[in-house]
Amino acid sequence: MSRAVADQRRWPFFYGSCHLLGRALAKLLLASEALGQENIPASGRVIIASNHRSNVDPVLVGLMVPRPVHFMAKEELFANPALRWLVTSLNAFPVRRTGVDKEALRRALRVLEGDGALLMFPEGTRSPDDRFLPPKPGIGLIAARSAAPIVPAYIHNSWRILPKGAIMIRPHKLFVCFGKPLGPEEYSEGPSGPELFERIATRVMQRISELREDLLGKIGRRLRRANDGVAQVDQRQAGD
Repeated sequence: MSRAVADQRRWPFFYGSCHLLGRALAKLLLASEALGQENIPASGRVIIASNHRSNVDPVLVGLMVPRPVHFMAKEELFANPALRWLVTSLNAFPVRRTGVDKEALRRALRVLEGDGALLMFPEGTRSPDDRFLPPKPGIGLIAARSAAPIVPAYIHNSWRILPKGAIMIRPHKLFVCFGKPLGPEEYSEGPSGPELFERIATRVMQRISELREDLLGKIGRRLRRANDGVAQVDQRQAGD
C-alpha cells in the first residue's frame, strides 16, 4: 500500500463520505489532478502548507489529501448553528482574523500533537493576483513548536473556479501539487524565536513557488505536445 493511502478506519463517517463525493465531483466537473500525493505521510503529524487564491481553497486542497485534514476557518462561519455544525464536521475550527488568536494556536498544536494533518495558508489571506503575498510567521511558530514536517502545496486555478464575490462554482481545470516534506532538521538551524518563525515561513513559500514553476513547465510541455499532434494530423490530411 502506498504511503499516501490513508488508514480508512480513522476517517469519521460524515467527513469520509463528503471527501469521497467531493473527489468524484472535482474529477467530473473540474478534471482535477493531484500531483505528488506520495509526498504526504499516511500517518503522523504533518502540516500541509498551500498558497491561497480563493475561499474554496481549503475544500479543494483537502479533497486532494488522502487523509483527514484539519484547518482554521474565520470565526464568522461559526455564528450560525447549522453552518457551525457543518464546518466543524469537516474538521474546521475558528480563528480570529485580527491579532493573535491563542486559542486557535492551541487547537492547531493539539491537532499535531495527536498526529493529525493540519492545512495552513502561510500568506494568511487570499492573494488578489498571481503574485504570492509575504508569508506570516504563524506557520513557522506552529512548525517549530510541534516539530512537524511541512508538505508544500500549490493549488492552480482555484480563483477561476470560485472568483472573489462569486457564490457558484465555475468549471475550470484544477491542479493541486504536493512537494517533498520539509523536515524539522532542515529548518531548525540558526537563531530561534521570531527569526526562526520567519525563516521557516519564507522557506515554505519558496518551496510553493518551485511547485508552481514546475507545474507551469509541465502544462507548457503538454500544450506543445498537443499542438505538435494537431500539426501532424493537419500535415497528413494535407498530403491526402
